[in-house]
Amino acid sequence: MIYNVIDDATPLVVRKTIVVNTDNGILNKEVLRKEKRKMFIDNLDYLVEQYVKVNKEYPVNNLSNVHLSLEVAVLEYEDFLEIKKYIDGDK
Repeated sequence: MIYNVIDDATPLVVRKTIVVNTDNGILNKEVLRKEKRKMFIDNLDYLVEQYVKVNKEYPVNNLSNVHLSLEVAVLEYEDFLEIKKYIDGDK
């Protein structure tokens, strides 16, 4: 059972180099925050259809309640590799 969980996991490793302006050697925190957010969202967007569940109620007067749910677990990649190594018997 735990083998299936690890096999079904979706590892995501992304590395990117950006240029951020500085003011006397101090990074522009707002630009950095926006770049980090963009990187995160851009690299997870393709998972939306797989992980966001939709439950639509019957329409009333051309309006429907639509319930969205997201249930995922997030691990640091190093922790994922450690668990995988343990399961594979490479303690």
